[in-house]
Amino acid sequence: MAKFSPESIRTIALTGHGGSGKTTLAETLLGKAGAIATMGTVEKGTTVCDFDPLEKQFQHSLNASVVHLQHRDTRIHVIDTPGLPDFIGRANLIPGKVASLEGPHAVIETDIGAIVGLNPQRIDPGKEAVLCVRPEFIRTAVTGAMEDRNLFRGKIETLLFIGEAYEGEIRIGETLVTTTISPTVDLAEGGDIRIAFDPDHCFLLPA
Repeated sequence: MAKFSPESIRTIALTGHGGSGKTTLAETLLGKAGAIATMGTVEKGTTVCDFDPLEKQFQHSLNASVVHLQHRDTRIHVIDTPGLPDFIGRANLIPGKVASLEGPHAVIETDIGAIVGLNPQRIDPGKEAVLCVRPEFIRTAVTGAMEDRNLFRGKIETLLFIGEAYEGEIRIGETLVTTTISPTVDLAEGGDIRIAFDPDHCFLLPA
């Protein structure tokens, strides 16, 4: 195995929005450097970086992956990062315990009730976990029965107009969650609200 001095080692992070080609670029770099014999594709689920079954299924990165290659006398570490907006900005973190698995999703029992979310880390039932969801993926619910999963009734603690929408703090029991609310919705601080968590944009993380 070749040895490299610190001066001959470089680390590069590939960043950008989802679908911009980060994983494909990493695969191409590996192929051109001779680190892999055959270059795979995201569409076929054969890239080095997107090895997780969920990444293959959804055809986008869910985890940062690190690969390495050699160019002349330099060893290069390449970090392929997720690009979906779910992984940037502020997020609600709700602790709980995984109750059951449903394909790529899992049901997590929290203080506000059961919530369905994606389970990219394959956390087993009975394990502690944290549900991560950004405010824009908790939406005002105008239809649906209250017994529906991922649908909750709360009270508006604060409303602040930011950009083109309101950002509201919603209290559900003892839990506060932040959500994005359209300015066309007639709501006020202290009022009741129903909100729905998008199961395909809620992610379970190990506790």
